[in-house]
Amino acid sequence: PSIEVLLPPVLSNINGIEYSTLHGKKVLRVKIVAAVFDFPAKAMALNIVQFNGYYGCPYCKDRGTHKCHRHLYLPAEPHIAKEPSDIDAWARKAEEILKPVFGVKGFSC
Repeated sequence: PSIEVLLPPVLSNINGIEYSTLHGKKVLRVKIVAAVFDFPAKAMALNIVQFNGYYGCPYCKDRGTHKCHRHLYLPAEPHIAKEPSDIDAWARKAEEILKPVFGVKGFSC
């Protein structure tokens, strides 16, 4: 199932959290600090392409290469880290053109 289906029940089951009110509405800020995912679920949660696709690494900007029916990120290549500001810009662009940009499909929920 999509992450939009999985996350709401998790959030609705969080008990005992203090909240504030703003204009008569409850305001609750939640930040998930850690979660355990396999690689396909991680890609789904982050809204990025899977590990076996071009730009599938969640941490670097490497395109990777296909060799012998595998997608590889070779150690001899220089690895440049993805920056949060880059990811935001790519997510915005991906949602405009409806195609992944550097492996980012859009904003994660």
